[in-house]
Amino acid sequence: MQAVVDKLWSQVVAPAEQRALRGPGAQHTKADGSRVTAADLDVEAILAAGLARAFPDDGVQAEEGTLRPGGAWWALDPIDGTENYLRGSPDWSIALCRVVGGQPQLCALSFPARRERWWAGVGAGAWRDDQRLPLRGDGAVTQWPVDPRRSAVAAPQLVRSPLLLPASVLRHVQACWPGPVEAPRCTTRALVRVADGSAAAAMVGPGWQSWDVLGGLVLLAEVGLGAWTLDGQLLDPTDAAIAKERPPFVVGEAAAAAALARALHDAT
Repeated sequence: MQAVVDKLWSQVVAPAEQRALRGPGAQHTKADGSRVTAADLDVEAILAAGLARAFPDDGVQAEEGTLRPGGAWWALDPIDGTENYLRGSPDWSIALCRVVGGQPQLCALSFPARRERWWAGVGAGAWRDDQRLPLRGDGAVTQWPVDPRRSAVAAPQLVRSPLLLPASVLRHVQACWPGPVEAPRCTTRALVRVADGSAAAAMVGPGWQSWDVLGGLVLLAEVGLGAWTLDGQLLDPTDAAIAKERPPFVVGEAAAAAALARALHDAT
C-alpha cells in the first residue's frame, strides 16, 4: 500500500497543493449560499487529471461536479474549508478517499498551508507524515455504553480537550458544556484532530456528502475510533438509507462521543 500512497502524493496531490497555495483567485456564490473559488475548480481538475493518469480504471465523484464512472472510485473535496482558505487560516484541506466495492479503503488528506499530510488505509494504520498514529479506542465498540439522552456529566478527561462543532451549533453547546468547544469550520480538520487526540470528539452536521467525510472516517477507524448518529447507532456512511438521509453524527472514543451527544441534547 505504501507504493500506492507514494504515487498518490507525487503524481496527484503535489500538483494540486502547489496550485492551492497560489491563492484563491476569483470567487462566486453557489446556489446553496457557499462560496467557490477559482482554486477549488482548478484543484479539482488537477486531482481528476492526476487520478486518470495514475489510476486509469478508477472513477471520480467530486464536490464541484467532476463525475467519471469506474468500479473503484475516488471521492474528492478539492478544498475543504473554503471560508478558512479565503480568510488566510491554515485550516483547509485537500481530501481524497478511494472506495472499493462500496467501502472506503484508502484516504489522503493534505493541509498544504500547515505542511501536513495524513493518510490511512484499511489494515495499514493511520499516519501523519511518516509517523503512525497510536490506537486511541476500541474499534469493536458498536454502540454507546451510556444513554445519550441523559443530562451531560462530563468526565474530567473529556473536559480538558475541546469538542469540535459546526459554527451553527457552537454557541448552544457552550452554555451546557464545562470544557472548551471550538468550530474549526473544516470537517477534515475536525476529524484529524479527533484521530490524533488533540480533540475529544467532533460533530458533523446534517447534509454531508461522501467527499466531506469518507477520508476522515477511514483515518478514525484505523486508530480505533467510531462514528455514531445522535441516538447512539453506529454510523455506516455507505449504507443506502444513511447516505440518502445524511444525518448529523459524532465521532471519537465511545464515551466522548456519547458525552457530546448528551451536550447537544441538553443544548436543544
